[in-house]
Amino acid sequence: MGRTGKSSSPRGSRQVSGAWLEIAAGIVAGLIVWVVATGFEARAYAMYFTPRVAVYYPLVLVFLLLFVVKCRPGWRALRVDGLDGLLAAFAGWQVVTALLSPSPALAWFGVLNRGGGAVLWLSVAALVFAARRLLTDRRAVVVFVWVGSFTVLVTGVVAIVQMWGGSTVWSGAEAFWEQGRMTGSSGNPVNLSGMCLFAVWLGAVALTRADLPRSARVAAASGAVMGLVGQVLAIGRAGYIGLMVGAVVCAAALLLVRRWRAVLLVGLAAVMVLGLTLMYSASLGEEVGGIASRVEESATGELSLGDQYRTEFWRIALDAVREKPVTGYGQGAYVVAYRAFVSPETAAAQPNTAVSDPHQVALLLASGSGVPGLLLGGGVLVSVLVLCAIRFLKRRREGGFGESRWAICAPEVPPLVYGLAASAFLAVSPVDLVVAAPLGLVLGSGLGGPSAGAWSSWEIGQWSGGKTITYVLSAVAVAGVVATFVVGVRFLQADVAFGEAMRNKTAAEAQRATNLMPLVPEYAQVAGAIMWRRGLGVLATGDGAAAEADHALVTEGETILLQGVRHEPTSVNLRVELIRLYLATRRTADAAEQAATALTYSPHHPILQALLASAVLQAQTELKDQALAADLLAEAEILCLDSPDGNYWMAQVYGSFGDTDAARQAVAKAQALAPYLKHEDYLRRVQTGR
Repeated sequence: MGRTGKSSSPRGSRQVSGAWLEIAAGIVAGLIVWVVATGFEARAYAMYFTPRVAVYYPLVLVFLLLFVVKCRPGWRALRVDGLDGLLAAFAGWQVVTALLSPSPALAWFGVLNRGGGAVLWLSVAALVFAARRLLTDRRAVVVFVWVGSFTVLVTGVVAIVQMWGGSTVWSGAEAFWEQGRMTGSSGNPVNLSGMCLFAVWLGAVALTRADLPRSARVAAASGAVMGLVGQVLAIGRAGYIGLMVGAVVCAAALLLVRRWRAVLLVGLAAVMVLGLTLMYSASLGEEVGGIASRVEESATGELSLGDQYRTEFWRIALDAVREKPVTGYGQGAYVVAYRAFVSPETAAAQPNTAVSDPHQVALLLASGSGVPGLLLGGGVLVSVLVLCAIRFLKRRREGGFGESRWAICAPEVPPLVYGLAASAFLAVSPVDLVVAAPLGLVLGSGLGGPSAGAWSSWEIGQWSGGKTITYVLSAVAVAGVVATFVVGVRFLQADVAFGEAMRNKTAAEAQRATNLMPLVPEYAQVAGAIMWRRGLGVLATGDGAAAEADHALVTEGETILLQGVRHEPTSVNLRVELIRLYLATRRTADAAEQAATALTYSPHHPILQALLASAVLQAQTELKDQALAADLLAEAEILCLDSPDGNYWMAQVYGSFGDTDAARQAVAKAQALAPYLKHEDYLRRVQTGR
């Protein structure tokens, strides 16, 4: 006699399969949040960045694979809507602008230790799209809540341990701890603040998802409380602003449905954060600052140093939009715009600073992918928030909130609260995975899939050979998971090797790093610099037997640097190394050519101007090539006269030509631009860049 029962029927099998898919989706979504919050490798150079991206992108593709397995596009009908169209247009525009960028590698992947390229925004768009289909079932949401709560709990506990002077796995951020700003498992206070902002969503889930099991809501509330504590210990204005916006929106939603006890809980949480913040800030003392210094600056109308830098970043982003309003510079290439538009005064004061984010998400999108990128990205966010608000108001009219006096059943409220809170946070803070990835998951989960009755939705029907299409898409997704995992492992191996090279000046490890990941300009710069310097150093000893090998080292170092320049033509550091190599080997014309090219990308860079002037001086005084010196002088007079370093070294050039009046004027201009710099400062800056 055959077995009977639900599980043996096709329908029962589909239900079991669907349950496992929902649980798997919740686990993968939770792991994404866990990885971006806690990834760490002490041996790596970018110890908090590389381990996270190495795992994050494979997990995103696993999430997409689950979408393919569940929805079976081509095999089954797939419903899409206008929001999906916006997501596709946004993703497509990111690809276009990355391809058109003056620095494609940066546009795709961003800078080391920050990221932020087109791949980040493509991944966020993919998370929103897939989460609409995968994170809507209660089982998936419950698992996601549990893992997300645990992540925030761990982050907050680590911050508390750091505050008390204890040690944890997550190290390397002692400079922040000395300031009284904890980093938790996130690597810096801003990222801790961004991760703890997830407490807004957890708190909203506890108060507005009465349809979830009580245990899940208690877990969410526990995570929310610990997230608020972590927010206090981070001392971040962006976090405070995000919390305030989230609290106001959540309280407003609860007020509209007259859940007074829940409103009271929100108010108590706000009072707790305010009280703990004031107490903690007061305990740090005046030397650290904190809230008291912010209040004093606001009262006097003065801008803090951080605010001055931030407004400069915003000005640069606006200049970039005016320069390239349609395509921008590439989503990860804000640093290219920074080099092009930074003021001469800022460049002179901080020649080694290369900012990769304007600390304002709208300006980041506009400067990276033009006005169309801003409109498409903003359109996605606004559409989700508006749809959530409309659904809440409709539910309010229909009265479907449940009977609980402490919580309501309104799944659209948590994404609305967190979306507005995260938007406020990103309005004054850099974009990072700790906010971007959870935001994509939350927005997609809260909105859900397209409704069959919506006017803007349509169905992509079953296709002939649809089963084959599904299998092909599954195979592509699996191949993508494997490929991104392999690349992630190589990236982590490269960064570990680079960390070893930076600590011990090991040429072999630096070369291994750049061989593993040739697109990272920092790896090429360090590997090339160590090699050519080591080669010239041995040559200087006069050991004739080693001369051939030494020349090979110099040549290999030059080759690595040139390869890096091909991948990242706007890099100042790579070209500075090449210029120094050429000056050291008396290839003056090559040095001047590199300096002039670099100055087209970074026109106000003081070290580049000083090195170009040094090339003129070398041609005049060492090579005795007056024709070359005259040609280079004409070029240098155009490019080297708006920085103190350029003017100072041009004074030496004019002196070598016997033009004492021009030399005197150049010295006077250098002193006017930077009276705090002396001869030894100029010498150190041109030799080391510092």
